[in-house]
Amino acid sequence: MYYNIAEKVIAPLLGDDHALVSDAAVQVQQALNTAAGVGLKAQTAPLDTDRVQGILNKVSSAPTYDDVAWVLYTPIKTFSQTIVDETLKRNAEFQSTVGLRPKIIRKAERKCCEFCSKLEGEYTYPRDVPHDVYVRHNNCRCLVEYDPGTFGAGLRQNVWTKKWTTPEERDKIEARKALEPDRFKNAIQTRINKGEHKLGQSHQQYLKHVFDTPQFEQYQKSRLAKGQTTQSRLTISEDEAQQLISKYAGKGTPYITDSASVSNKEFATAPKVIGQYCTADGKWIDTKRFQIQYGKNNCHMVPVKEFLK
Repeated sequence: MYYNIAEKVIAPLLGDDHALVSDAAVQVQQALNTAAGVGLKAQTAPLDTDRVQGILNKVSSAPTYDDVAWVLYTPIKTFSQTIVDETLKRNAEFQSTVGLRPKIIRKAERKCCEFCSKLEGEYTYPRDVPHDVYVRHNNCRCLVEYDPGTFGAGLRQNVWTKKWTTPEERDKIEARKALEPDRFKNAIQTRINKGEHKLGQSHQQYLKHVFDTPQFEQYQKSRLAKGQTTQSRLTISEDEAQQLISKYAGKGTPYITDSASVSNKEFATAPKVIGQYCTADGKWIDTKRFQIQYGKNNCHMVPVKEFLK
């Protein structure tokens, strides 16, 4: 498809899509403000012209339409989704400037990647919110919520599904998790005893987290190309990492999902610094906290933020 054709046909449709979605998002936000008794005008998100340009460039980059027809599916869905996300971010920032304390909460799902694990946490908007907190890769199942803060009566919104939950609903989820605490506590150890989780450390996975190795650089490039942050890095030897895995395997804190099931990873804290994680602005922070991720054939250690549980 020629660029001038794409510009005349697709660009206006994207503009109309933005107007419709943005208007709906603002109406919802205004209704929430009114229900909470806050006299704030809902903020709108401007049209992302860079994203529109990117879609037009992709559509016009191939000689035949069939080669780029996929661009009009997933990227368009993402385009619409980001309109809502941007509306959420702008209103959170605006509310924080008038003295309210909205928060962004991100929870990692079972078998999540290191990138998602590093972003898990609760952040006061906008001061503490990492740049990547809204980033979602393919097949990501992380839960990202918006807590309006002081005026929201405890309501939280999933920024992807836009579903709001009350404290009572979240209490029910936590209650399900607490039904069988012993099963959760011993779940990882039980899997280890059955041979489902192996304690031998993956050499290649270890090298991906050792600075200045080819594996680290290659993994870093692949992450940055996806818009992700640099992976965390280990500052201990491979033998020391294996010793910590052997010492804490089955004794750490297993990650429990919102569906009340145990994931394939657990968190533990070493007596000394074992590595560093990289913040969204490129700073390296020491940490004693680590995650053990188990597989059928081996496992590996990943340094994480110390507040992760």
